[in-house]
Amino acid sequence: MLLVHLGAIAAAALFAVLWFDSGLRFPTCAVNRFTGLYCLTCGATRAAYELAHLRLLRSALLNPVPLLAALMTAYTLACEAAGVFLGRRIRVRGWFGFLMATLAVAAVYCVLRNFGLVPAPEIIFP
Repeated sequence: MLLVHLGAIAAAALFAVLWFDSGLRFPTCAVNRFTGLYCLTCGATRAAYELAHLRLLRSALLNPVPLLAALMTAYTLACEAAGVFLGRRIRVRGWFGFLMATLAVAAVYCVLRNFGLVPAPEIIFP
């Protein structure tokens, strides 16, 4: 199972590098374009780009969700690797609470950004 996870991460990383460094434009948010409001994932593509280049603070400022997802993925992989090393399965604990906390952070961040209390991603890093 560890090899499946590592293979999926390697494929996603390869796709991200090819996409981000190919010069293609980042997609625009349909919710923002039609309503003028920022959704929960506005800025997540740019945040993933910054995360891929290991700029953690910039990534968190653009949208904290990709950074939180990367942390949970690292924790899950560490449990899988420990299970392989120890020869027994290690349960990943707390994933549901972490998922709910991530959704709560995303919702609060979205509300704060729409009320102008957090700068929009275009203002932080054009």
